[in-house]
Amino acid sequence: MFGPNFDSVLFEDSPFVPPIRLQSAFQIAELVTAGELHPVIAIASELRDVFGEQIQFLNAHMDWLTDKFSVNQDDLDDYYFGLILPTTLIVSAYTARHNPIDDVLKVYFPVSDDPFFDRLRGYGIRNIPLVDKLLHLESPDPLKSLAPVLNHCDFEVFSFTDWYQVGLQASRHTFQQFAQLY
Repeated sequence: MFGPNFDSVLFEDSPFVPPIRLQSAFQIAELVTAGELHPVIAIASELRDVFGEQIQFLNAHMDWLTDKFSVNQDDLDDYYFGLILPTTLIVSAYTARHNPIDDVLKVYFPVSDDPFFDRLRGYGIRNIPLVDKLLHLESPDPLKSLAPVLNHCDFEVFSFTDWYQVGLQASRHTFQQFAQLY
């Protein structure tokens, strides 16, 4: 469908590229300067909210997306998980440093009767400890802390669909933009 070039769906003002919000940049800066969170954790936390709003926006415009991009609900679900998984793994791995893993899983990878979400929970269980080891919070540079996690997500994929890859690329792009603002 897309191959290695995602330009047909990830372009300036694309509905699949979450917008950079000044309010989010201020919230990230406040968390970091107050000493509450490392920049990579603050950015990942904020982006989880931004990405949640993004998927609500896309769901509300599903008819237009279907016409313009030939996307269906399964494609959109794959995109969403590619978009949200890197930030979710970062936040859940960091949270697991301070909380019991079962509590972390309940929040970020809840139990479900749906086999898809059951598989997602299994992915979280396997990857939270790995991502925790990859988070290098010694460096104040959020991109240095992020790079090993994104490389892991590129290698240990949840789905092999093109739309999942679109989500991963959009997540990477948005994170890098926020990191540059920081």
